[in-house]
Amino acid sequence: MITDGQVLDHVLQSWKSVRIFEAMINTNLTSGNFAGGFMHPDFGNLSASLVVFFAFSVLEDVLTAIRDEGHFVCKRNQLGNQMSASRSKIDWDDYEAVDFARIKRNKLAHEQAVLTRSEAKSCVDLIERQLVSWDILPGPVRATYTLERRPN
Repeated sequence: MITDGQVLDHVLQSWKSVRIFEAMINTNLTSGNFAGGFMHPDFGNLSASLVVFFAFSVLEDVLTAIRDEGHFVCKRNQLGNQMSASRSKIDWDDYEAVDFARIKRNKLAHEQAVLTRSEAKSCVDLIERQLVSWDILPGPVRATYTLERRPN
């Protein structure tokens, strides 16, 4: 759907960052739990929720690029406006689910309604499936992250 190779590469690199941040959070939370470190019970949820912001930012960039290539018309740059304007012009796998996830993101931003780690992962996976179905990403992106001891 996007023909500009530089835009596609930028999106792929941004999405790899989404998955790396997600892996970093999961690894550090698991490590902290095993090491007996204290953290607020909601810290894991908040950390995972922050990745949702980045994932939606990538989706917004993609919709802007699709719009700029003439696939739909929208005078506003906000994600909700672009989603609505594109709904009947491009193929959405599950528009309602993505829009519901966007509303959750907005509640996180404006009402501090933190998502659970499971909800956050579902949002990120949902966006990724959409990007894959549009041929923006070549397939699901997986990332790993390991903690390394640094010499004193």
